[in-house]
Amino acid sequence: ARKRRRRYAGMSEADNREEGVAAKRSKTNDDSDNKEGLLRMIEELNARNEELESENRVLRGEGRHDDSRLPVVTKRTVDLSRVDPSLVTQVASFLCRSRELLGMALTCKAFGQRRPSGSSLVEEAARQLLVNHLRPSDFERNALPQYGNGTIAWLPILHELEKLRIPLKFSKLVGRGMEYSGGSESSVFSMLYSVYSTAIANYVMKRGVHYASFKLIGGDDTVVGVARPFRDFGFVNETEGFYMFDNGHFDGILAQRTAAWVGNVHCCQYQCSYGTANWTDFQGYKRGIHWEGSDKGDTVGLLVDLNEGSLSVYKNGRLLGMAKDG
Repeated sequence: ARKRRRRYAGMSEADNREEGVAAKRSKTNDDSDNKEGLLRMIEELNARNEELESENRVLRGEGRHDDSRLPVVTKRTVDLSRVDPSLVTQVASFLCRSRELLGMALTCKAFGQRRPSGSSLVEEAARQLLVNHLRPSDFERNALPQYGNGTIAWLPILHELEKLRIPLKFSKLVGRGMEYSGGSESSVFSMLYSVYSTAIANYVMKRGVHYASFKLIGGDDTVVGVARPFRDFGFVNETEGFYMFDNGHFDGILAQRTAAWVGNVHCCQYQCSYGTANWTDFQGYKRGIHWEGSDKGDTVGLLVDLNEGSLSVYKNGRLLGMAKDG
């Protein structure tokens, strides 16, 4: 029994050694195949890299190259002068806004360049959009810019009409305690009665007649008015508030005076609760006319006539009088 066990054990060990040698040979063959495959891959990558380097040298104009390998590009042009303006107008009518028409003019020179027959294709599109679709009223026409020398820029006129038709927004709140109401920049309120805060719109009036109305939602000391345009409020101490008729602010405002400030009436206001109209040249306080006051719920209107140089005040659609002329 012992001899048989030894013989059985001996045979097992020999078989194991042969299997181990076979496994090592198989692994060696696999490693050799993998190595050869990697070498072939490296050679292919090096060859492809050399081709790309050669193409780069050709594109940079270095050394000699074969023109037959370069792509042939055929330049095609379209004569847009033959495009029917009515077709462009029809396409532009889907844009409907001055900024979109401006983008169209900047995209293609042929659309924005003035033609020998007159205005550019985009200008013609803006004109027809104004005349046939938007149709400004006589009131709006009077407020729109005019151009001399026989030229009319219809695109800026369209832009100005768009601004006339949007609600007036207060783009700047100066002072403290004033906030927008209901998430709208067209409505503001202030809970502080000890200091003045001012909401300012950035719409600049240059000519014509302009009208704005203000709904009084509360407060006993609300003031509405118009003033010369200026943008720098760095001189204002926010904690002390801001009021244009405060003589402590006159120097800071006058420092921004331009040649467009013609005359001596630089700010005109209506004190709603007292019914008093005042004006100033930012050098002194000028008291004007007194009418009946306005209360919560009333609508106060201001009519600015830049042609005549006057400011009129309305209460609930009824004319109170002219606050200032000249």
